[in-house]
Formats: sequence, structure tokens, C-alpha cells
Amino acid sequence: MNVCGLTDSGMCRAENQDCFACATLSSKDKDGKDALALAVVCDGMGGAHGGETASRLATAIFVEKMAGERKRDEHALKNAVAAANTAVYRKSREEERFSGMGTTLVSVLAGKREAQVAYVGDSRAYLFHGGEIRQLTHDHSYVQTLVDSGKLTQEEAKTHPMKNLIMRAVGVKKTVEADVFPITWEEGDILLLCSDGFSNEVGPEQMESVLSAKDMPLSQRVRDLIGAANCAGGDDNITVLLLENTKENEWNVECQ
Repeated sequence: MNVCGLTDSGMCRAENQDCFACATLSSKDKDGKDALALAVVCDGMGGAHGGETASRLATAIFVEKMAGERKRDEHALKNAVAAANTAVYRKSREEERFSGMGTTLVSVLAGKREAQVAYVGDSRAYLFHGGEIRQLTHDHSYVQTLVDSGKLTQEEAKTHPMKNLIMRAVGVKKTVEADVFPITWEEGDILLLCSDGFSNEVGPEQMESVLSAKDMPLSQRVRDLIGAANCAGGDDNITVLLLENTKENEWNVECQ
């Protein structure tokens, strides 16, 4: 398993309110081997200090909670999101300067054949398989509800003035419901987690072009994806985290 992530402030923001983490968890898969990767991306909101605090706190608590779970499954992921939500919500209530802060969260818990995706908000997960990329998550956003109801096309959604309004976030309310679902993936597949600063700038064809470069190290593909988002405008903070399903049992984790 190769895991590599990178975050960048973008071309228009002085601060970076994104945060991500990746970790190896000691748990048994169906073959009895230690083979679980945990990855998470959070995109904070609520002003410079609030957004950064929310995303960093949610990321830390989520990973800490998952590391302490005895059984790592859908229930554990929901518990970890709930713990992150409680931590951010309490912090926002304790200090006035953090009032109203929150964060998106997208995560994956991956073994060699199966993975669980959990998310809240509009940070996304994609699966690259057979040379094609597919969006796995469904944005918890206002414009997505308009698209779902037929009031807006996907193209119109890209430039809608309220495209950044999300309907569900970690830490904004006392409780939050995460969407969690299983997927299967194969050797050679790549899971991509990202903040909307990336997905708003880089389309599926460009993602496929970069990810298809198998002779290129995963770290370089991450940098190329970040660069593509910046070249397209870089209007927001950009975070990309890739998990590559490889033949080797060794872990190669690179987070910047």
C-alpha cells in the first residue's frame, strides 16, 4: 500500500484551513494480515483561526478515536466522526472567537480488497480503476440538492454563487450524521481524497491523465494534481491524498 498526501494554501489564500492525516492501524483483515490504512481530509470554515482550528482538531480526534477502536468498521467510523464533531462543537462554544466554526471531513479505512468511506460535507472521495475515475461521495451541499431536484445542471452548479454552502458539517451542531459505505478495490486502483479547493478546479479527465502515469512516483502525481489546481486558479486551499493498492505488503506513507 502506498499512501501520499499534500496540502497547499492555493494562489489566493494567505492561510491554509485544510488539514489531513494518514496512519496505519493494526487490525486483522480476512487473510489475517495487518492491512488497514486510515486517511482523512478536513476543510475548515469559520474564519482564519476558526477554520484552521476546526480542521486540525477534527483530524486529530478522528484519528485518535479510530486508533482506540477495538473493531474497525462502519460503526467505528461513525463513532470517530461523532467524537470529532463533539470536540469541535465544544471548542466553538467555549471560546467566542471560534463561534460557528466547523469543518468537512472525508475519510477512508482501506484494506487490500475492501474499504469503508465516511464523510460529512463536500470534501470528496474518488476511485481510479481501469484508467477511469469515479466520484464515490455525494456532496452535502446546497447546489447538490438543486442538482438532485433537477433545478440546476452540473455545469450550472460549478459557477453558482452559493456553491460553497454546505448543508452538513462537523462541529456546527451538537450532533452530525456521517454517510458511511463500503467499496471494493483491486491491485492497481487508487483512492483519492480531496478538499473542494481541488475538485472545483480539476476535472475528471485531468485527474485520469495524472493518475494514469504509472511510471511516476505517487508523490509526484500528488504534486502534479496540486499544481493542476493552482494552474486552474487556485482560488481555495488545496489538499489531495492518494492511496494506491499495491502488490507489496510494505507501507510507504508520505504526508506533507
